[in-house]
Order: sequence, then C-alpha cells, then structure tokens
Amino acid sequence: MLGSRGRLSKNLRVGTRRRVLLAAPAVAVSSVLVARSWVAAAETTAVPGDSSQTTASRHYITFQAPINDTTSSRLIAILSGSIQKGVNDFHIIVSTGGGSISAALLIYGFLRSLPAKVTTYNLSTIQSAGEIIYLAGEIRKSNPNAIFMFHQAKQNFTGNPNLTLDDFTDWKTFLAMDLKRVDDIYRERTSLSAAQIEEFRRHVVYFDAVAALDAGIVHEIAPLSIPPRANITALNPSTTPAP
Repeated sequence: MLGSRGRLSKNLRVGTRRRVLLAAPAVAVSSVLVARSWVAAAETTAVPGDSSQTTASRHYITFQAPINDTTSSRLIAILSGSIQKGVNDFHIIVSTGGGSISAALLIYGFLRSLPAKVTTYNLSTIQSAGEIIYLAGEIRKSNPNAIFMFHQAKQNFTGNPNLTLDDFTDWKTFLAMDLKRVDDIYRERTSLSAAQIEEFRRHVVYFDAVAALDAGIVHEIAPLSIPPRANITALNPSTTPAP
C-alpha cells in the first residue's frame, strides 16, 4: 500500500473550502486476484427498480471496502450479472482506503471493457489504489467536500516470511511494473503533470474537489442524486458469502 509522511500538493492551494487530512490508514497490497462468480448473490443488497422505467437499465453500486482479491471479484461478479440482465449504465460510488494495486488494475480494465456507460463518484474520501477504480469512469463526479489521496506504493509481505534475494528481486520487478501501469493511467486519464505524478512516489498528496477538477481527476463537482426506485447494490466487507 502506500505510505509515509504527506505534504500538501502544489495544486492544493490554501484558500476557501480547501481542506487537508493528516493521515491515511495502511492497507496491504495483495497479489493478483482470481474472480469468483459465486459471490454475486451474496453481495447484492438491491432496491428493486421498476422495469417500466428508464432506471431498469441503470445500476448504482457502492464500493465501500478495501481493495483485495475478495472484494474485487465480488464487484466483477455484480457487474457481470447486471450486464446479463441488460444494464448499460453503471454508477459506481467509490469510498475506500485503497489496497491491492493489482486488484484495482483488474477492476479498472474490466470497467473500461464493459459495453456500458460508467460514471464514478467520490462522496467522501478515495485513497491510494481506489483512485485507479475512480479513474475508470467515463464521467467522474465529486461531492464539493470530497478528498482524494495519492501516495507512495509499498509491498506488504504476507504468508511465508522466508524470502530469498531472488524473491525480493522478483517482487521489486513486479511492483515496478504495477507502478508503471498506474502512471500510464494517470497520464491517460488526467491532466496531472509528470512532476506531480513523480511527487506521488515520494509523499502523500491530498487534493480537494476543486484541486482534483483542476488536475483532470474530476470532471464535475456536484452532489450525487439517486432517482426514486433506483437499482442499488452495496458492496462492503461485512457481507458474508453464501455457502
């Protein structure tokens, strides 16, 4: 995950309605996920829509969870099931402290490949690898008081702690490749400068909604408005998969 001391981005000017947080929780960076379609039903907490209304083809999904193998595969399963039901307009509400870069990259690629319109929202705070998911949106919106956090990547080792020098070399290569893919997304999907992207590798950097709009991270600052009888699915870490 990403990490150490942070400072205010040059883009985040001190002024009215600009706020800076002081710290961010550490979340482990996990390995590449394998999608498990059997979890789709367990993650769905839906408010049924009226099939006679235009909301039938629109699906709101709240992703309020760490990004890891399990939550990523659940999101992909939900998206896949909705596509099969004819949904062609997804609204992804992202609220996460981050997590696995590889899992976030898989979600990004899947969202970008969907035969559907994808709109992403930041209602409160998106950190770290969560920015990758947010940037998958064809349209990206933010609440006026939302915060975006970028920071340096770290690899947390879990499982067997006995690693050889070659193991460390392999992990370094893998992490460097992931970071390059992330940087490519920043360059393609935002107007961040090369200097700003490089700054993310050294410091924790926060953007408020206005600064994020200036940097091309956000397309529009506006409160979220969910229509009546909308189809809503909540994905959160407390949901227990079906047996």
